[in-house]
Amino acid sequence: MKHPHLTSLMVDQDNSCKGKHVLQNLLEIDLRSRFMLLKILLISSLSCQSAFAIQTADSLPEVVRQTLALHFGEPTQYKNFDELAQSFVVPNKFKKPAGLFVTLSRKGKTRACWGSMYPQYPNLVVGAVYTTESALSKEYRYKKIKASEWQFLKPQVTVVRAVEPIGSMRDQNPLIYGLMVRAGGKSAVILPGEAIDAHYQLVMCKLKAGIPSTQTCQIYRIKADVFK
Repeated sequence: MKHPHLTSLMVDQDNSCKGKHVLQNLLEIDLRSRFMLLKILLISSLSCQSAFAIQTADSLPEVVRQTLALHFGEPTQYKNFDELAQSFVVPNKFKKPAGLFVTLSRKGKTRACWGSMYPQYPNLVVGAVYTTESALSKEYRYKKIKASEWQFLKPQVTVVRAVEPIGSMRDQNPLIYGLMVRAGGKSAVILPGEAIDAHYQLVMCKLKAGIPSTQTCQIYRIKADVFK
């Protein structure tokens, strides 16, 4: 026959063990719930952060086209140019900043051209977005582009690789190389393919800069990649 005090102690110990198991189970459930909640919050946070990172910028002209569409009020998921610029996954080939020009033409005639010889943005994709918007809003040399014609525009993005001083136009191929001239605080740029021969390229560039055709000036060869 068990002693009543011993029996009472065993029951207390048994209840205590059960209580511990119950408490442990509750703690495990609580921890699992917390982990699940944290997982949900993390996924939600990542979704918010990458809400616009849904496309890869394989083509700079396509980036220009999307910027045109946003500028002229076409239906889009982006509210502004900042959101559009952030929506692209930038491939390695476009990550390095560089001087960049955006040219918009229609039927072979330039309708807008804007850019810089030197890097202005952290990568080429962001540069293409904001340079396109500048071409649309700041270009003053050509008639303003209308909403009815933007879909007919042909975009071209010229990315500057190097600028080299040259002593003469003898080896200049205007279909491959661009040209920059400088004299007396004036300067201008002619991009690759905008002239048909070297002499005409120099004449065009001086005229654009406001430099007299007979005045000596510094000339620079522009090596660039052209994306159409």
